[in-house]
Amino acid sequence: MMAAVIIDYLYQTNLHDNVGIAYLFCSYRQQADQGATDLFAAVLKQLVQSRPDLIAPVMSMHDHHFKRGSRPSLDELMQALLSICSSYSTVYIVVDALDECSYETGVRRRLVDMLHSLQANGNVRLLFTSRFIPDVTIDFQSSPWLEIRASEEDVKRYIAGQIPRLSKAIQRDEKLKHLVQSKIAKAADGM
Repeated sequence: MMAAVIIDYLYQTNLHDNVGIAYLFCSYRQQADQGATDLFAAVLKQLVQSRPDLIAPVMSMHDHHFKRGSRPSLDELMQALLSICSSYSTVYIVVDALDECSYETGVRRRLVDMLHSLQANGNVRLLFTSRFIPDVTIDFQSSPWLEIRASEEDVKRYIAGQIPRLSKAIQRDEKLKHLVQSKIAKAADGM
């Protein structure tokens, strides 16, 4: 939710063509469809869609691979991204739920490293969201970060607002209602 609000804010405050905005929503359930090439192709697509005048190098790469029945390599996508990003004054890339990107297959590592490499070339601003887990925090030790956690009371208030959606048996039993609120708030652990 927070990433969606940030993306909306970026679109509302950067209404001119010279600012590129791209985003990725990582999902644990879709890891098979979220390889590094898929993720970088998605970023490239978003940046080109907002500036059709930049499509020529991407179309050339597409035609080349279409004729051969192949897909662009990660290096080719990165080169295309470097070229496209240099055509913008600033590019914002938001990656939501980085912790849900596959760690075991190395996709998360490649994504973070390559995006940081893209950022090092100048005009790219990155924002990653993630749960606070060691595998991710290690990658960002030297980067500014902000921990945002809901208090247990905030979570309980949210759950209280959702009680009408639960079964009538829970709604009528005050003790059970409070037990449900407490257990869910504790399991949420600030999320």
